[in-house]
Amino acid sequence: MVLFWCLGFSFFGVAWATRRPRLETETQINPTRLSPPTGVDLVHTIVWKHTLLQFWRRKSAILLVAGIVTLAAVTGLTSARWIGKTFPGFFVLENAVVASVSLPQWSVATQHHIYQHAVIAINDHPVTTSAEIYKAVRHLPSGSAITYTLSKDGAISRVTLESQVFTLQDYVLLFGAYLFTGLMVAGAGVGVQQFPVG
Repeated sequence: MVLFWCLGFSFFGVAWATRRPRLETETQINPTRLSPPTGVDLVHTIVWKHTLLQFWRRKSAILLVAGIVTLAAVTGLTSARWIGKTFPGFFVLENAVVASVSLPQWSVATQHHIYQHAVIAINDHPVTTSAEIYKAVRHLPSGSAITYTLSKDGAISRVTLESQVFTLQDYVLLFGAYLFTGLMVAGAGVGVQQFPVG
């Protein structure tokens, strides 16, 4: 999910930084084709600079769009592996801490107090990582009532939640929203790079 946001903001930052490329950098792109002729007057120099800027913007726009499409495809396919899998009804970070994210139909939706708590046991079996938690949950049928032992600030608590299947709707509402936002920000970055203000 974080990667979707990074996708957009990374390309927006690149586009903003390159919206007015330095002439010295542009000349290095293709010095044999883009070197200014000698003895030209001021008008010719201005035209040459404008042409060079347009060349840079076209080339960089192609690279930006290609990067956006590639990264969006990779992140979209990677996250799609969740569809059809049984999960706890909440997400867990690598360190076994319950992530502060949910959808209304998830089991955790009515148990927000367990956010940022570390899961230390499932049905009294100790766990230490998110991989162990997801593996234990997937070994049980979807809809199973699972008891989680939680820890935060030295306090121990227990909560029982039903596992469920991660659906296509969950994917669209969660990952799709992040991907859409990232693409919109990335698109804004390309727009800034192609049509600078001033």
